[in-house]
Formats: sequence, structure tokens, C-alpha cells
Amino acid sequence: MNKFGDKNKLCFLVGDKRQGKLQEVDIWAGNILLTPIDNMAYLPQFIAALEREKREIDTGDICQDYIYFNHGPTTDDVVGSITLAGQTAQLKFEIDDVNCLVSIEVEDLLTVYVQTIESLRGINA
Repeated sequence: MNKFGDKNKLCFLVGDKRQGKLQEVDIWAGNILLTPIDNMAYLPQFIAALEREKREIDTGDICQDYIYFNHGPTTDDVVGSITLAGQTAQLKFEIDDVNCLVSIEVEDLLTVYVQTIESLRGINA
């Protein structure tokens, strides 16, 4: 299992289980598991969603109408948003009536995205 990030902030755990283009991925934020029901990600869609979010964070052009962490069926139970304030990103999540707000440095957030994307691209190749 490969871990990218910190469960107390944002973390992607890429597991060993794989079935074709499906890959086990657990997502944690604020020490809350965001993928408790379905952690099998369809890699092409999941990678594309991560790349889009990374690009928006990197450019600072966050679409406020977009629900973040919308990575296909894997994250159907999560409603999330990202706002940027200087060099800090605020990640807000709601899952099963539990609300979570996490602050993370933009640089650290981008690192988590880049490492996760690179790992999943390698698996998807």
C-alpha cells in the first residue's frame, strides 16, 4: 500500500487490490475516511478528476460551482469544496452528516496530488 499525504490533512492510500482498470484507493481528510463504502476507483476517470483539481489549485482558478473530490462512484458519498487564502487551502467535506474543515498549505496539497497522480499513472500504464 502506498500512502500520499497525511490522514489528518489529506491522504490517498493506494492499495494492492486491482481488477483491470479498477484500483483500490482510500481517501482520508481530517482523519475521516471519505471512501467507506466504495474504494475501488476507475483509474482513467479518477486520474482525470485529480488532474483537473490539481490544475485548478495550481492556477488558483477554483470553480466555486464545482463539487470537489468528485472522483466517480468512489466518492459519491462526499460533498467537498476547496477555497484558497494566500498559501493556504481550506478543504471542506461533508460525509454521512459529518462536516470537516481542513487547512493545508497549497504546496503540500499539490504535492499530495502530484504523487498520487504519478503513482496511479504508473499503475494504469
